[in-house]
Amino acid sequence: MRNILIFFFLVISLGSFSQSISWKNLFEVYKSSNDIRTQVIMNLGFNSKGEKEINKLIYSNYERKMLNGAQGEWYEYITTVKGSNQVVFTTENTTLFDKLKNELISDYGFEQNIGETNKNSQLQFVRDSSKIILFSQMNDENTLTKHLIKIVKYYENEKPILAIKNKEKNPEQQNLTRGNTDPLSGINMPKPKKMKIGNYVALIIGIDKYSGSWHPLNNAVHDAKAVEKMLQSNYKLNRVYSLFDQQATRSAIYRVFERLVDSLQENDNLVIYYSGHGEKKLNLNKGYWVPADAKSNSADELISCSDLQTFLGSMKTIHTLLIADACFSGDIFRGNAISIPFEESDKYYNHVYSKSSRQALTSGGDEPVMDGGKDGHSVFAYYLLKTLETNQNKYLDITQVYNNLKVPVINNSDQTPRLDPIKNTGDEGGQFIFMKK
Repeated sequence: MRNILIFFFLVISLGSFSQSISWKNLFEVYKSSNDIRTQVIMNLGFNSKGEKEINKLIYSNYERKMLNGAQGEWYEYITTVKGSNQVVFTTENTTLFDKLKNELISDYGFEQNIGETNKNSQLQFVRDSSKIILFSQMNDENTLTKHLIKIVKYYENEKPILAIKNKEKNPEQQNLTRGNTDPLSGINMPKPKKMKIGNYVALIIGIDKYSGSWHPLNNAVHDAKAVEKMLQSNYKLNRVYSLFDQQATRSAIYRVFERLVDSLQENDNLVIYYSGHGEKKLNLNKGYWVPADAKSNSADELISCSDLQTFLGSMKTIHTLLIADACFSGDIFRGNAISIPFEESDKYYNHVYSKSSRQALTSGGDEPVMDGGKDGHSVFAYYLLKTLETNQNKYLDITQVYNNLKVPVINNSDQTPRLDPIKNTGDEGGQFIFMKK
């Protein structure tokens, strides 16, 4: 009898599951990359049911059998498309479906956008640029109703806003369909808003000529001037402030930052490039830039990363990007933050440009970095310039830049570049975008 009970328990454990799917599970699948998505789904108890090609798209299908003493037995399915983040979850459990629908509103700040509820309606729920479709389908009287949840777009760190209630309240809304390549075609989608692009301003700082306890550098000014020329020649740039060698004193750098805080407007974009010495004071647990007039490593002669953070947080710009090629430049981050995941689409660029960003791309973390490298540039500057030069797209966001240079810098040096939002400076998850001329 004991063996029979153990066998029965194993059948239940291995063949059926009782733990319900959650939004956290579904969003984890949505955010996972194609190379790990299958494992993420199978960790939820789903089994692969193979792939199927429809209209040149590869659909992957997964299934799991559910068993609950109170609710009985039913099946659940997940469908994904290669090359897309979109996820379709299907369940035959009406109670679970209603629970997820209510949680989407109460816990995640979504609002219903269209239509009245009926057996075969598609319900669109929106939150800023996120969009999720709910849909119920009854095939015949002998089968359970299938409830579908399709995550079209999901941005984790956006703020909930009031949804569009109907077309009459928003004349821009139009009926758009995705064609046969969309598993749930024919849904209403808002018309993307056109980007309102402000001025682009650059502050370029490069220092080779140090004195006192600081040894001279060989490539910092050359790198900085090359970045300045690259931006002026190939990308939208309305004004440049540049400080090289003896011009880049501590007071001169502070004055330029103060001028930028006072003069830049809320639609402007600022990129700051610094190439020079960096210092880490272990007794203070703080990183610093070393201006040209510094004679020692005393903190009162240096520019602290905390001061830089204060200036960056005071900028009225919609986007501010700091690029630092200096030792210990990773100290600027001081905490964890998150960004909107990249996607190659106009809607993505519209979305990330509309949200404020305060980001830093550094040549290394909390570590020394190389001055020498390739073709008279540091390793970091060489691959940064190469990325900017070879880009053929109208839009190039800083995440794409980072993804292009990270591996070759790591493979050709002992440093690891880093890109992150700067904590507590007003970052809302947007992206700095280089606009090709």
